[in-house]
Amino acid sequence: MTYDSHAPTGWLFEQWVRFQAIALTNSLADTGADLYIGISTSEEHTTSHNPAAENMQTGLEGLIAGLNDADARSGVVTGVAIYPYWETSSDEWDLYTTLWLGR
Repeated sequence: MTYDSHAPTGWLFEQWVRFQAIALTNSLADTGADLYIGISTSEEHTTSHNPAAENMQTGLEGLIAGLNDADARSGVVTGVAIYPYWETSSDEWDLYTTLWLGR
């Protein structure tokens, strides 16, 4: 999971996820591992998780930016893992469909 980043803003969290996508895809390239990048939809506000910064939109936008980076090995990513799905709103699922699935 890419959450609990301590990021205070959405922009900073997007950059964190972007960096993680690049690093993870390079680390796991040629291993045959299934890689799912975790995207948080948690509404819990803690010292390490700010839902205004860490959410479906910022997580997916950061992931997509990372996978589109020339240094990433995008083919390594199997998919995304949305957590916790039981807290994910219909608006968030619409973002998933638009941003990740491109529909």
